[in-house]
Amino acid sequence: MRRDRKMKQSDSRELRQAMTMFIGISLNMIIPIVLMTFVGVYFGKKFNLKWLPIPLFFVGVLAGGNNVYKEFKKFFKNDN
Repeated sequence: MRRDRKMKQSDSRELRQAMTMFIGISLNMIIPIVLMTFVGVYFGKKFNLKWLPIPLFFVGVLAGGNNVYKEFKKFFKNDN
């Protein structure tokens, strides 16, 4: 009975760690994209440059991808 309980607790801990990592990676990808898009929309309206959100969206994608890459690199470095 005790073994089952310990296994369930370790499974629960692993699930929490996996969910935390998933949420962190999602936020690391979404926040730069949304932020750069909003910056592009703001400055596009301010300076009458309707095309500005498009390149800034891709800058946000690159920044988010870089953040996710660093997060995975750190995670797998600690895994060894």
